[in-house]
Amino acid sequence: MLKNLLAPLLLLSLALPPCGHCHGDEGERVFIVKDYRYQPAEGSGADLQVGRDLCGTRCNALSFNYLNVIEPGGWRMIKITDHSEITVDLGNPFLDGACVCIGDEYVVKIDDLNRVR
Repeated sequence: MLKNLLAPLLLLSLALPPCGHCHGDEGERVFIVKDYRYQPAEGSGADLQVGRDLCGTRCNALSFNYLNVIEPGGWRMIKITDHSEITVDLGNPFLDGACVCIGDEYVVKIDDLNRVR
């Protein structure tokens, strides 16, 4: 009796499309900032402290609020790169330069492994 039920289930499972969130390259890519620095433009004579403060705002805006995905409830974070740098234009008409944001990049996926069914 059990063998008669298992054969159709096996054929049905082979006919189903593959899991959409199980592949390694899919998921939400997020960047969590660990550090930042201000690089003033050459000859600008910019105030380094003001530039660093503005870079803090720019870089932290890139950062992802990871607390809502690591709380219990079916999410996991997989680290892709460690200590990567992203350069962001400061975009300030009174202060030339760029911000270098240093952080880790993750893929956030739905975690069905521990979900009660």
